[in-house]
Amino acid sequence: MSSIFSRFIGVSKLNLKTAIAIRRFHYNHGIPGIPVDGKVVLLNNSKNGSQTYLVGTFHESIGSANTVKKVINHVRPDSVAIEMCKKRARLLSQGRVNPSLCMDMV
Repeated sequence: MSSIFSRFIGVSKLNLKTAIAIRRFHYNHGIPGIPVDGKVVLLNNSKNGSQTYLVGTFHESIGSANTVKKVINHVRPDSVAIEMCKKRARLLSQGRVNPSLCMDMV
């Protein structure tokens, strides 16, 4: 019984160490001026070599907007995806908000 328990503990410690290593790797985005606190996460696709920077934001937050600007200016991505609520998406799709205004915000 103790060998089963020790194997279980060993697996748990290994998984925890792996999870911590992965977490540190993803949070190490390398963008100057942005803390590695989990608000910006770097995801690497090992199959095609692509990189995705995931930026956590708060709606209408100047701090979040500044973080997004820093990431875009540093990374110079090929594309930017924005998650927004249905109300904001509808306003944008109905032409009630100028799309270039969105880029001015970020």
